Amino acid sequence: MSMLAVPVEGDQVSDHFGHSKSFAFVYLENGNLVKKEVHATPPMQNRHDEFPKWFLSKQVDSVIVVRIGGGVYRTLKSRESKYTKRLPQLSKKLFGPSQRKS
Repeated sequence: MSMLAVPVEGDQVSDHFGHSKSFAFVYLENGNLVKKEVHATPPMQNRHDEFPKWFLSKQVDSVIVVRIGGGVYRTLKSRESKYTKRLPQLSKKLFGPSQRKS
């Protein structure tokens, strides 16, 4: 089983990773959704360092992002390359299309 971390805002994928107030932890088995849990983002002094530690503690395999700042991106990329994937199409598959108006 693998686990993805997805920044969320309500029932939608959050547009900006570092400002997300919560994350969905999505459990997949053979490519199928098994379970989804949403957890509030814990207070962090330095998000660049603490996001990877939080994800490691939850045994996250990959992170889905729509948009991510350079600092957090570089930190995740330098720690474990598997932690940075830009997969907005998979986000839509797991959470449905965005209801936001442009």
